[in-house]
Amino acid sequence: MTVIKVAESGYVFGGYTDISWESGGSERKDGNSFVFYFKDGEANKVTHKNIGEIYQDQNYLVVFGYAFKVAGNCNVNNESYTYFDGDNYYFPEGTSDSPSAANAVIGLGYTTNFQCANMETYLVE
Repeated sequence: MTVIKVAESGYVFGGYTDISWESGGSERKDGNSFVFYFKDGEANKVTHKNIGEIYQDQNYLVVFGYAFKVAGNCNVNNESYTYFDGDNYYFPEGTSDSPSAANAVIGLGYTTNFQCANMETYLVE
């Protein structure tokens, strides 16, 4: 499980997967992955559509399909981004396009890139 706090907005979001994070550049879709975010003090879950749950991409620390990607050194750059396309993961509740989904999850209006204030990854067994 990965939990991220967005530096610019203070929003907290993340993702859970039971798929191993091995490198190799492959798409994985055989697990129980989901993305979560907090809004108005409540946790919200966004499920995948059984395609592209995670990507094992050597260019990013964490990639949850087309929900979000976290770049290396995310605390000093804004190369990380969220991009819900509605294909791999459903749109968050109350949203219907990529810009509104990004705003719901990271709280930066229609900006999709963000900087991490903090990122934690946990092994959940």
